[in-house]
Amino acid sequence: MELLPLDILVRQIQGAERSIEVIATLDPDTGPNSSILRAFPALAAVTDNRIARRCLLYSASTERARGGDVNVPHVSELRAARWEVRWMTASPSLDMVCVDRRICHGVWGTPGTREWVSAFPEAYAYENLLNQFEDLWVLSAPIPMERELLYEDLLRTTLPEVENRIVRVSFEEWRPLLRQLAESPTDLYSLPPRKFEEMVRELLEREGYDAQLTQQTRDGGVDILAQKTLHGDSVLYLVECKRYAKRNPVGVGVVRALYGVVEDVRATKGLIVTTSRFTADALKKAEDQRFRMSLRGYDELVAWLRRVTRCDS
Repeated sequence: MELLPLDILVRQIQGAERSIEVIATLDPDTGPNSSILRAFPALAAVTDNRIARRCLLYSASTERARGGDVNVPHVSELRAARWEVRWMTASPSLDMVCVDRRICHGVWGTPGTREWVSAFPEAYAYENLLNQFEDLWVLSAPIPMERELLYEDLLRTTLPEVENRIVRVSFEEWRPLLRQLAESPTDLYSLPPRKFEEMVRELLEREGYDAQLTQQTRDGGVDILAQKTLHGDSVLYLVECKRYAKRNPVGVGVVRALYGVVEDVRATKGLIVTTSRFTADALKKAEDQRFRMSLRGYDELVAWLRRVTRCDS
C-alpha cells in the first residue's frame, strides 16, 4: 500500500471536477484515525456547485443532537460551503475521502499517524465502497422511518470474498423504504442516482426477475440486466434509470440509444424508468418500437411502487 502525505490528498480535493464523498468520525480520540480532520479545511474550501459534495459524519457526543449541529466543529464550515451533510447512527470502521468517484483514500493506521494510505487500489473496492456510501447515505436520510445502522465494517465488506451486506439489502430492510416512497413519492427526488437504480432493481426482483446492477460508468448506459423465465423461455430486459428532476424530461436520444443496445445484444426489450417524464418525440419513438421498448415515467413508477408494496402487505 502506498503511503501518501496529506498535501497530496489536499491537492486532489482542490482538483475535484465532479464529486467528493466523505465519511468521517469527528471524535478526535475515538475515530478510526483522527487525522482526517486535518483535511476538513480543504474540503470546506470546495464551493463550486457543479461538484456534488456529500459528507457522512459520526460523533458520539452529538449523536442525540443532530438538529443543532451548526455549532459542531467543521460542520458549520461545510454547511456554509453548501455541502450536503448527514449524520450516521454508528461509528464507521473507516474514514474515507473519494474524489470524482475514482481517487479513493482511506485513513489506515494507528491513531496519530499523519500519512494517508491509498487503501483501495482495486476497481472492485472503489465500486463496493462507493455503493456502500450510497446505502449509508440513504440510511442516514432525515425521513420518518425506524431504521438504524448498528455497525458496518467498511474494511471487510470491500474484500472480494466477503458478501457486501449493505449493497444487497435484504427483503425486510427494503420493505419500509419502498413503503415510504409509495406513500410519499416526492421522496424519490432525494435518492442518489445509484440508490434509485438499486430501488428499481428491487422492484424487478419482487416481480420475479433476476436483476443485476451493472458497473457504474461516467457516460451512463444500461444500469440493470433483468432476466426471467416465462413459459420455458428466457427473457432479458435492459433497464436504464434516470433519476431526473420534474423539469428535466427524458429525450428521444436516450430512447434511441437504449434501443440500439437492445438490438445489438438481441435482448428481449428495453425499459427506461424515470422520476420525470418523456418528451413527445421520445414517446413516439417508444410507440414505434412498442414490442422492444417500454417507458415508465413518474406516474407509472409511483403506480408500480404502490402495486408492489400492496403485494408485500
